[in-house]
Amino acid sequence: DQRTEREFSLLERAINYIADMVPTSLDLDYNSEGLVDNVVFVCKGETGEWNSLLWPHRWALFDRDVRLHGLQVWDFNLQLEQGGYFNVSTLYPVTYVKERRRVEGHTSADETFRTDGLLAVRGHKVDIIRCDTLTYELATRQCPDVLASGPVLLLGGWEARDEWPSSSFYTKRHPRTFVGTTADGWVYLVVIDGRTPGKADGATIHETALIARLLGLENALNLDGGGSSTLWTKAHGVVSNPCDNHRFDHAGQRRIPNIILIK
Repeated sequence: DQRTEREFSLLERAINYIADMVPTSLDLDYNSEGLVDNVVFVCKGETGEWNSLLWPHRWALFDRDVRLHGLQVWDFNLQLEQGGYFNVSTLYPVTYVKERRRVEGHTSADETFRTDGLLAVRGHKVDIIRCDTLTYELATRQCPDVLASGPVLLLGGWEARDEWPSSSFYTKRHPRTFVGTTADGWVYLVVIDGRTPGKADGATIHETALIARLLGLENALNLDGGGSSTLWTKAHGVVSNPCDNHRFDHAGQRRIPNIILIK
């Protein structure tokens, strides 16, 4: 369609522009398939500032022959310079992460507008805690595994805020992921598919909180969404429909630095 043609033409020109700048010594085809392993376009700005073409996603240049040092460019990722929750260039988290009592990441100043909660795990006990960056250690000193995220959606069965901020992150429908707990100790991991008009529209933060309430959750915490929203099981593989490949299927997952794993 027209949008695909515009996108592919833009990326083709960008690849041709930087082709001579790519060192010939760089191994672009690690698995010897005759294709460049992947090309990542990192763009500045927030998602809400982009038009409908330039949202973070993964796809393939399937309708043209674009080459780097004789190798065909096929897979590509279009990412924000700062994708939110983690740095897409380094795959390093930009929110607080503690694994086996070792701190692996810290919440950056840019993330404080939404990162107001913690998922804290101690043995089989899972807590969702609302707190700011100054009280992370105090709130979780007994918990070996902690992930900061946000916003907190529910506390005690009610929406955590009377009114949500007006930025596009809160008010526009996007794919969403959240974790929640029930009063009797059950833990829910929920993915809301989106960015596929007519099949999956996503949800606003208010709508996400409402879904969490309808599921009977007491507490709920929003996690990284958008193209990162993926639900995987050992028995069935990817069961959600990640949106980075523009298709409503199970193959559009994104590279991310951390996951929540239940064994």
